[in-house]
Amino acid sequence: MATGPAGINDGGWITGSYTDSSGYFHGFLYKNGSFFPFDYPGGFFTVGNAIDGLGRITGNCCSDQDCANAAPGFVDNAGSFAPSMGTFNSFSYPGADAATIPYGINNNGQISGQDYDYSGSLNSYNFLLDYSFGPSGPSIRWCRRLL
Repeated sequence: MATGPAGINDGGWITGSYTDSSGYFHGFLYKNGSFFPFDYPGGFFTVGNAIDGLGRITGNCCSDQDCANAAPGFVDNAGSFAPSMGTFNSFSYPGADAATIPYGINNNGQISGQDYDYSGSLNSYNFLLDYSFGPSGPSIRWCRRLL
């Protein structure tokens, strides 16, 4: 088993991933001296990559055991994260048919990362998207690929 921290916010909350005895990845939040494991619902592979000052975690997951299908990114938009109360929403960069991997989130809901597509070969692109946490639920307001 191994544990890997990936992101920390100004409050000292840490997110990352750990592997279990079967080799599966699970996300975690380390907050105020307590360790909270989490899994994206129905996912076989969950990694927490970043956490903003409001406690929203973004990361990536796989929907099947060997990650053969497109792997979306996710954001836990609960803010005051609690393992039994987390509200996860998946997202994929438009056109990314292989994977969307978010690496950062700020307090405005802007998420940066990489997306991958198969257009003859595996291609990687950097992206920035603006994720809205409005009263009607979360949604992508805009997104763009970066050079």
